[in-house]
Amino acid sequence: MSSKSITVEIFQCDHLNDDGERCTSEGERISIKTCALCHKDLCSRHYEQISVSSRGGRDSLLYHFCEEHTQEFMDTLINTFGDTRPVTYAGMAK
Repeated sequence: MSSKSITVEIFQCDHLNDDGERCTSEGERISIKTCALCHKDLCSRHYEQISVSSRGGRDSLLYHFCEEHTQEFMDTLINTFGDTRPVTYAGMAK
């Protein structure tokens, strides 16, 4: 009889609520993302995914951030390139 050994790595969300309790969500790396700045492991309820692409470019970069670092990243992009976020019913902001 042959046998295989399989190792599964399970990650737990590092998010702490206001009471200091840790989130109970856990999963494999495909479902638990890491904040690009502080490297916390976060479940889909606690990370924000931001896609950045160049005009006319087909390639885009995906970043995952915790709540604290999402706004910091957005502010850095806006200060560097200007506000290019889509505006409802109007296209891109100027």
